[in-house]
Amino acid sequence: MLFSALVIATVLHIRSVVGDSKSGVVDIQPCSVATGVVSRSLSIAYSLNGNFSLCPDQSYQALRVSTWSGGDGGGQDYPLVFVTRQGRAVDSWTIPFQPPDFTIDFDGVNRTLCYNNMTSVSNSLAYVDVFTSFGENVSFNIVFDPVPNYTLQKDTWYPFQVGASTPQVHVFRFPDGVRTVTVQAKASSSRCAILSVQNVSCPINDLLEEIKSKGHYQTMSTDGFVTISRDVFKYSSFFVVLITTNYSECHSSDYVTLSPLYVNGTVLGFEQRIDVIIRPLQTAPVFPILFPLILFGVLYAITLVFIAVECLLKCRWSFPCKWVYVRKTNVSQDADGERLVPTDRTMGSLNTGGDHSSGDTAVEDSLQLHVMEKAERDLRLSHLCETQLKTLQSHYSVYSWNTVTVGIFYGLPAFQLVLSQQLLATSSGEEDLCYYNFKCSHPVGVLSSFNNVWSNVGYFLLGVLFIIVTFIRETKYTRLRKQKRPYFEKRGIPQFFGIYYAMGLALILEGVMSSLYHICPTNANFQFDTAFMFIIAGLILTKVFQNRHPDIHTNSFIAFFSFAVVIFFTLLGIHYDQRNPVAVRCSLLAITVFMVAGFFTSFYYFHRWKLSKAMFIKVFESWKFFSCKLLHPIRFFKLFGVFVINVIVAIVAIIGNKYIDFATTILTFFLLNVMLFLSMYVISKMCYREPWTLPPMVLPIVVCGLWAAALYFFMNSLTDWKLTPAESRHLNRPCSLMGFYDDHDIWHFLSAFALFFSFLFIMTLDDGIADWQWKDIHVF
Repeated sequence: MLFSALVIATVLHIRSVVGDSKSGVVDIQPCSVATGVVSRSLSIAYSLNGNFSLCPDQSYQALRVSTWSGGDGGGQDYPLVFVTRQGRAVDSWTIPFQPPDFTIDFDGVNRTLCYNNMTSVSNSLAYVDVFTSFGENVSFNIVFDPVPNYTLQKDTWYPFQVGASTPQVHVFRFPDGVRTVTVQAKASSSRCAILSVQNVSCPINDLLEEIKSKGHYQTMSTDGFVTISRDVFKYSSFFVVLITTNYSECHSSDYVTLSPLYVNGTVLGFEQRIDVIIRPLQTAPVFPILFPLILFGVLYAITLVFIAVECLLKCRWSFPCKWVYVRKTNVSQDADGERLVPTDRTMGSLNTGGDHSSGDTAVEDSLQLHVMEKAERDLRLSHLCETQLKTLQSHYSVYSWNTVTVGIFYGLPAFQLVLSQQLLATSSGEEDLCYYNFKCSHPVGVLSSFNNVWSNVGYFLLGVLFIIVTFIRETKYTRLRKQKRPYFEKRGIPQFFGIYYAMGLALILEGVMSSLYHICPTNANFQFDTAFMFIIAGLILTKVFQNRHPDIHTNSFIAFFSFAVVIFFTLLGIHYDQRNPVAVRCSLLAITVFMVAGFFTSFYYFHRWKLSKAMFIKVFESWKFFSCKLLHPIRFFKLFGVFVINVIVAIVAIIGNKYIDFATTILTFFLLNVMLFLSMYVISKMCYREPWTLPPMVLPIVVCGLWAAALYFFMNSLTDWKLTPAESRHLNRPCSLMGFYDDHDIWHFLSAFALFFSFLFIMTLDDGIADWQWKDIHVF
């Protein structure tokens, strides 16, 4: 109503400017071209009659009015004005016609007449007023033609010629029993167009300046895909509107000059062929939704049954608990007479950062050098396990609480942001806000792509399962230590389950944050799920390191601060990588390599090196530090190899900046170092010929297979937020699993399995030396 009032007011104003002009009412017959002349003193009103005898096909449902001028008008300053009146529906346009962001004037415009409540054409009257304020005579042509294929049928392709001034408007009525449909459009060229789905009401917003103010719309280069529910529209029907637009709306590259379409010397617009098909979509199918629950439920059953059977049989090859069997050895043996469990004053305070006297510091530094000067093959777990286990247990238990705290404070604002984005996309109808795989997007409720959100349930379920496994393992370990306390006092790798619980919680939160990201995926919230991938990788690194260095615990607050620093670097890379990618990547990767080198340098000295005055004096006085002979040659070559690999990866990342985004580069860089550290750990176990149980021998094969399959589906990019929404939709592909899940959903399933079995591998890695004395366990 407001739009109609504005148009009428505009018409009255122009007519008042024209002044005392002559006008006439002319009957016009459909399918016949009428030629007229108007000027400042002459206007024409056309009345559409009901005689359709000239139309070759009289089975019409709608009419399209086509207007064009002879090019002899006053240009943009004195245009021809066309106003259509149909009851309360009023619409207008001008010739020459210049759409927004176009520099070319079009001499022809086509508009589809709108009929309120889908009233029959034969029962509706239509009037067209034509006038101008130009002083000279201006000629024009006008014709009313039936719209072919006005009503679209499901599962049928329809070809249309679409231009910037010649939009196509068609209607679709929901068949009985169909609740949701998908409107798919495929263009013959990579020009830019807009696909709009609007409610059946007048006026039809089919021009560029108004098409985005009604219904759902998206830009399209070669592919468009809109999913529509029956409940959205009042009359269970909707208009499908197509119109071409400026090239720059769809493409991030420089504007490409395109040649407009000329007909008899008249500029009609940039026309291209667009094919449209409408297909019914099954809404929330039961079995595909239950599939993840069944899939992961089977793993629940197998794991818990396996645990129960192993614990009942007390098998040596236990899974996942090795603690039901130990080798009978002499309990009285000690670690070469060395003090194993002293007070916290020796090394505990050193690692907790407590206050020290000068005498204590000298003693501690002397102990540091004692460890540093030992040959790697002579260093045993007894040398690095001097703090009371209860004290260490309290330190490691903080990891789980910090993980929960970070998840809550990070997750709530993230949920608020993505929910606001989703509601904005729903209310505005702009489907360019979120980067979905529109060819496999199943809406449920307020979620536009429920399948991408639901497929993350595996992270949650397997995170809970890992926590259950950890609890069972901890319970058995605690009970056996109480039953055989003297025997278990100094045997096996000291078990601290706080990091295991943190790993399970991080897996749960990875699923939660990935779900939040997929509510409305954009480059603004890409960090939501990758942040917890950094945390998971960091926890794995911490846990593997802690196995052989239990006394050197990393403060959990410092650890999470380190994760935040890595995420901050990634944030800088995301926002500045497009401006100067080489400089940004060189700077940030250099910092990252320096941090890795610092960590592995500390690793070379068994993390016992400390910046203090007494330490420097001892180092200066030690002749070994002046010789060319390496203290720990094996450890040095490990460090050197890792450093070389990191430099090579950094160079590849800089060279390949056009192919891999910076966030993925940093995450890959971080995960690679975790894999290197874990590989060094496994190789060292093999070099020292430590015994293996069955699970850590089988699990690597399973884990590698799962990660290989998962990465295959991950590399099949279905969206790319570095591109424009229209360019990203070119990567969309149909569902690949049960007609409900796409390749990225399969990545969610497989990566959840891979992470779970990776956790189990780390948990059972040292079960083979569960009954070894500390003096026999090497440090590496």
